[in-house]
Amino acid sequence: MIFERFLKSKKLYVLFLLPFVAVTLAVINFYLIDEVRQPDDTMTMLPLHMFENISFEKAVIGGFVSVLLFAYLLFFLNARYKFLSQLTALPSLIYILLTAGLISVYGIGYLQMALLLLMIGFGGLQAAILDSKSNSPIFNLGFFVCSAVVVYPKFILMALWAVCVLFFSGRSTVKDVIALLLGFATVLFFTLFGYFWTDRLTDFTPVFQDNLLSGEFLTSLPYSETIRLGIWVLLLLFSLVKVISYYPISVVNQRRGTASLISLLFFLGLTVFLIPGIQMNFIYALSWPLAYLYAQYFILQRIGWINDLFFLLLVFSCFVQLI
Repeated sequence: MIFERFLKSKKLYVLFLLPFVAVTLAVINFYLIDEVRQPDDTMTMLPLHMFENISFEKAVIGGFVSVLLFAYLLFFLNARYKFLSQLTALPSLIYILLTAGLISVYGIGYLQMALLLLMIGFGGLQAAILDSKSNSPIFNLGFFVCSAVVVYPKFILMALWAVCVLFFSGRSTVKDVIALLLGFATVLFFTLFGYFWTDRLTDFTPVFQDNLLSGEFLTSLPYSETIRLGIWVLLLLFSLVKVISYYPISVVNQRRGTASLISLLFFLGLTVFLIPGIQMNFIYALSWPLAYLYAQYFILQRIGWINDLFFLLLVFSCFVQLI
């Protein structure tokens, strides 16, 4: 079939092509969009003013760099912790396909900073799965997840995910839970100390509430986005069926890694519906677990023409006009 060998390839030359793919998709979507929007993630618990009134050029450059960073980090996480069926650059390419169109629209914001911290915390979780005798990776999970919430409070459900995912990872002893909570407490201590040091301690709770509850719920989508997300949901359903069918015969670490990915996607999905102020740039976060699950599907699917069809659908979704 046309894409069969490419989708299942273990060769890593695709990693060198990622910047060119990202630039191409960003430029195409730039000429398709009707409106250029400034980054809208201006709310954070930190006393920073990095993205307020940022120029469009700097926002685009920052968005491009962040998308590439996340794509390469996806490859690094799988290469180190091996929770997919094989070493492959496919998740990185899929992430670029899913998110490069956002670069010209939303650029960069605090969401990307928090997502980087969340990815590092996810790496700590995978390290904890591989090394069941050490509690430091669990501490790192709590530390970086809580740091992500401080940077971007609308990630609050990720703290709940970090607690729940311990039961999927086989690390749910009392010591593990305490290590996770210590990670949370460390970040909260330094954050509160920072507010105390600047005589703003009484502002902590109001600022957090303002950050968390600002904005309106995402109640409607443009027609083009409905088509795009519909394709992704369809691919996700088939991916989940394939991944779950492979689940019993995979090794223990892969099963736990897969369960953590699915649970992460679930809590990110809940964030869209339960937290106000979520914008379409949240696709940066949703595309992370989606890229892994789609890649696993393409690797496991043995019927070549189905792989070709689904990959063409995925590519088609990248060229749906952003509005």
